[in-house]
Amino acid sequence: MSVTEGNTGSRKLKLKTSEEYTSLCYIEEVALPRSSDVPCVSSDVTCFEDVPVVGNQRYMFTIDARVVEIPAESMWEHMLDTRVTYRLPDDRERTFKIGKMMHSLCEDGWFEVGGDFTAHRKAKSMSISVHASVPQTKIEVNMDSAKLLKLLPNSNWKQDASERINTLRKGGITIKATLGEKFKDGAMQFRIEQLRSSFPFGSAIGAGNLSGNSEVNAKYRENLFKYFNWAVPANDVKWRLMERNQGQPNFQNGDKDLEILLAEGFVCSNVCTRANISFYRMKVRGHCLMWAKVAKIAPWLKLCNAIHSFSHWDVNNEMLHDAWYSEKLQQPHFLSETFKRFHELAPNVQLFVNDFSVFSKGMFTMAYKQQVRRLQSQNAPIGGIGLQSHFRHSDDIEALDMRLNILGQTGVPLWITEFDCAIEDDQERADLMEDVLRLAFSHPQMQGIMVWGYWSENDKKAPLMSGTDFQLTSSGERIHKLWKEEWWTSESLPVPEGPRCHGEITMTTRAFHGTHRIIAEYGGMSVWNKEVELGPNENLVVYVDLD
Repeated sequence: MSVTEGNTGSRKLKLKTSEEYTSLCYIEEVALPRSSDVPCVSSDVTCFEDVPVVGNQRYMFTIDARVVEIPAESMWEHMLDTRVTYRLPDDRERTFKIGKMMHSLCEDGWFEVGGDFTAHRKAKSMSISVHASVPQTKIEVNMDSAKLLKLLPNSNWKQDASERINTLRKGGITIKATLGEKFKDGAMQFRIEQLRSSFPFGSAIGAGNLSGNSEVNAKYRENLFKYFNWAVPANDVKWRLMERNQGQPNFQNGDKDLEILLAEGFVCSNVCTRANISFYRMKVRGHCLMWAKVAKIAPWLKLCNAIHSFSHWDVNNEMLHDAWYSEKLQQPHFLSETFKRFHELAPNVQLFVNDFSVFSKGMFTMAYKQQVRRLQSQNAPIGGIGLQSHFRHSDDIEALDMRLNILGQTGVPLWITEFDCAIEDDQERADLMEDVLRLAFSHPQMQGIMVWGYWSENDKKAPLMSGTDFQLTSSGERIHKLWKEEWWTSESLPVPEGPRCHGEITMTTRAFHGTHRIIAEYGGMSVWNKEVELGPNENLVVYVDLD
């Protein structure tokens, strides 16, 4: 990451993945006191002391570290913590962890640790340290790599995000039309109506809701296909729930989900007429092949052909927080080998890591980046980074922006895989959900967003629709306006009256990526139409002959 000029004393981060872009919010680098007395190798390294701090200010600290020595018996127990200790006005001290990283290995070499944090409101100064939870573990830090940044708000971030969205999520459509004499009286226009978005926007589905025969189930299916183009069974294809007893797998629920989701569905635009109904197949994420947390392992395990039908699989869920399989098999490369094996079984399926406290919270963001870097170094076929995104309170947009930028440095596609927001106040919840979607949709590495259930009977934390009549909630209305109005193309291009050179005209506009129907209307009646697909990084030229 580099910086570009911003307000006085502040900068925007300049980042590069497949192409260069800048962060939405500003940073200001804080000078750190340098000392030659920091021990080179220890289990507890105090990197900096007496660093001046501003109360309630959001910061980001990073430093390169490596594991030099770790007892074999402690490989699955040790954790690296990055900590800040505040000195308060009465000389009391308060210590907080700002970043955690489990299961680091000597072979990993140098990697970044740290995290973002909001300084204690009464803090005068702070010290920053890196700590190994197992005393026999020895770590080393590179003091020259340390950075402390203030994360500063940008009052125009929504405008900047919209500009990024218009660049990233739109392409050009040029209409080249040859018109006969009768169309020169000014009664001709071309309409561009979007039928569906190519950007994946999906929902988790509850057990039984999709396949039931009741009127409510029918409404559930109708609204799923109306508002979403991806789906993920919340529980129906989890190993622990499909095979509760060893040797007695039950794939029935997952198979029913797939049968319905992969059948022909339809989606229609805001004005649902026969002219703008378009058929498509829903795409489906598989969640999850395995689960690293001990509590999520099938009880018998502690003593499918359907794999090819999914577009994505979460390979080993939440492995930042536990490593049951790796520990039991004494196999530190278990995750990368699992990616490789499943890729052999289903080479066309995109394989993901999926974890929490990496976007909605920042405690494990640096650890997640390191996990992906490790998989890349071991040539594991990682196809995406899943951000679970269960929000329990509002957060500063500058911190959320920074977390996306950190993970985006890997060059691996980002997906929000489990988005919900458990805030009681309806307006605050709607505001946060809109801000998160706007930030995510504007990020160059973001390639899909999944809400963790859309109906109140499945997701009581942040439903988008409520009751058996499936009424949009305040959050649902806000999201509907984003996806079906602000980020949706519906445009009329009037043909000017009067003579034209050889009867040919050219009109150009920009439209959101997806499927569109272009309609030529004369005197209010359709005289020609065509369905076109506008993909990312693409500009279309459509030829119309009405001579």
